[in-house]
Amino acid sequence: MSNPILEKMQSFSTAHGKDLTIDGIKWRYYRLGQGPAVVWLTGAIRRAAYGFGFMELLARKYTVLAPDYPTLQTFTQFDAGLTAILRAEGIERIHLGCQSYGGILAQPYLALHPAAVDRLVLSSTGPADYGPAGLPVESLAIGL
Repeated sequence: MSNPILEKMQSFSTAHGKDLTIDGIKWRYYRLGQGPAVVWLTGAIRRAAYGFGFMELLARKYTVLAPDYPTLQTFTQFDAGLTAILRAEGIERIHLGCQSYGGILAQPYLALHPAAVDRLVLSSTGPADYGPAGLPVESLAIGL
């Protein structure tokens, strides 16, 4: 039994996917559309192609770049990967859109590359450093 959604995702990946090796790490990313560049950083699912429908709509007016996340140990590796992808595509300035875990990656990227990011759109994400909880658990209980 086939899954039509997974088949469409695979077709998207084949049509728009590119591979790039950076410091021995293989990156897969997707490029589609024409216009100002939008980099889409997906959530912790790590596979940007799951958002193929969204990216196809966005590509009607924009150049969309969206990396899958390889297994990385540091943010520095992520930064090197995304920077190399942008360099390989000849893109210097971006709109940066992200969802969930992608927002946690986008915030330090923006801090390191403020001149490269025209706009930042965060969705369903939080701060990059959560720090300790603000209230002890006892303060969260409601007495009846």
